Amino acid sequence: MRFGSTSHRPPTARRSGGFTLIEALVSLGAASVLVVALGGALTFASRSLSVGPVEAQRDTASWVDRLGQELGQATHIDEAGPGVLAFRVADRDGDGAPERIAYRWDGVSGSPITRTAGGVETQALDGVSGFVIEPTETTQTETFETPASTGIPLAPMFTHTPDSGGQAILATATAHVAQSFRPVLPEDATAWRITKLRVRARQPGSAGGKFRVNVHKLAYNSGSPAPAVELPRETAVCDDADTTSSFQWVEVSFGVDHAFAPDEAAMLVFLHDWLLFNFNDTGVELEHVPSGVDLGADAYLVCSHTGGFSWPDSATDAALVFEVEGEYDAAWLGGAPTLTRRFTESVSVAVDRPDAAGSVRHSVVLPNRPEKLDAEWVADFSSDPTVTDRDGDGAFDWVSDDGQRLTDLTDGVWTLYDRMISTAAEHSYTEPATVDVWMQHLWANAGDGTVRWIADDRGDGMSAMFELDLCLENPPAFTQTLKLRSYTSLISSVTVVTITDLPEEQWVHARLTLMPELGLINLRVNGQDYGSHRYPRFQNSLAGEVSIGPWISTSDDFQVDEVQVRVGGVAQ
Repeated sequence: MRFGSTSHRPPTARRSGGFTLIEALVSLGAASVLVVALGGALTFASRSLSVGPVEAQRDTASWVDRLGQELGQATHIDEAGPGVLAFRVADRDGDGAPERIAYRWDGVSGSPITRTAGGVETQALDGVSGFVIEPTETTQTETFETPASTGIPLAPMFTHTPDSGGQAILATATAHVAQSFRPVLPEDATAWRITKLRVRARQPGSAGGKFRVNVHKLAYNSGSPAPAVELPRETAVCDDADTTSSFQWVEVSFGVDHAFAPDEAAMLVFLHDWLLFNFNDTGVELEHVPSGVDLGADAYLVCSHTGGFSWPDSATDAALVFEVEGEYDAAWLGGAPTLTRRFTESVSVAVDRPDAAGSVRHSVVLPNRPEKLDAEWVADFSSDPTVTDRDGDGAFDWVSDDGQRLTDLTDGVWTLYDRMISTAAEHSYTEPATVDVWMQHLWANAGDGTVRWIADDRGDGMSAMFELDLCLENPPAFTQTLKLRSYTSLISSVTVVTITDLPEEQWVHARLTLMPELGLINLRVNGQDYGSHRYPRFQNSLAGEVSIGPWISTSDDFQVDEVQVRVGGVAQ
């Protein structure tokens, strides 16, 4: 039997759905490369997105918001305009001065905005192409009492005070001496009066020196100057205690019952009166310049040797050495005076950056409504004002009379005895200005506490000077009295307002408001208006300043809580 060979073929194997080890390893490698590539792409995209327009604008808006929060605390706006915003906020470091903060941009696209605080400058925001500041102002108008139409001080009203060359002329009971003059008055004057006379006089011998002065209208008798025959319009008497054996200034005061028309001249008649003085008294010698004098129209020096019955001797080029103060009447035609003050209500801040989607704008409301001022001095006595620089000009704001620091400061109150402080920087005060002072006097009959203000210096060698005097009256009153004085010369003043019965041991808030355009000074005390008053300007070389302290005598327990001097506004 033949057995044939048989071919055996194994069954075909069936492939499963998984990867081989090699395939898996290759796939994982490829995936790793892909993940790394995608990661790089995402990182690149993320970096590109962080400097994109939207994110840049968001960063800018966040910075402007932070600036707004700081600006909202501003108590003063020093500068606000294109590329600059400088302001002050309340004291943060305890030195008594506000903190000054300034943001500035130099106007070059791409340059940063810088921030300066505490004298240190830092970069606040980079890459800036625009920084615009626009303040919004609001106004507040204050109305004052209409000034009086009568009794307006005018000093000096007339003066003849040469430096040398005086000689003596004797006035006795029979030898009368008369000096006439006509003052230069404001155009709106309707009448005028003499209130004070200063004349150079001396005793003619071991006794004497007493005299009387009669005020007459100047008249002409057959063309010659003489006092009017009518009774004197006013009389004043000088006692011999006021004169010595050498020439000196003697002062007499008059009432205000007499009045002259604007075009009338007055004649002052000096004489010795037997009814008032000793019969043997020889009178008084008056200093005069015998020639070379020109005092204008209606100015004569005349003499009578008949007791005033005739006046044969007259001269237009001779004159006594004298000075007259007075007052005049004039209708006020301008209505109630007003002062408009300006305040910053809000500030708009706009910032542009080249890489931002658009400009970022933010309007910041200022709750403190800072007043727009040309100058300011403040002393709240929480610290020594003589070593405080509130306005940041590099100089201390106040100076003491002895150059020493103030030591009598307790709980923000200065108690002064014989010290005085003044505003350190001179100022003309030719703009509207306000002085606020909170003060009290605690010791009766111990001298006045005084606030003195030299103002309205127009560069012509003349200025005005005001004084607030506060004192505690003797018992049984024990109330405080406040007086406002307006100076007519360096040594003479007129009391404009007297306020009595102010409670003891209570702060008195006095506010003086100066309106130079109108020639007015207004006084308010504890919120009550005590009138607007016209004031004189006189020849002097004093610099404009505000001073606080005792001027005539020491003052026990005169206390000052705060002083504010503000310059700014529009008066009309």
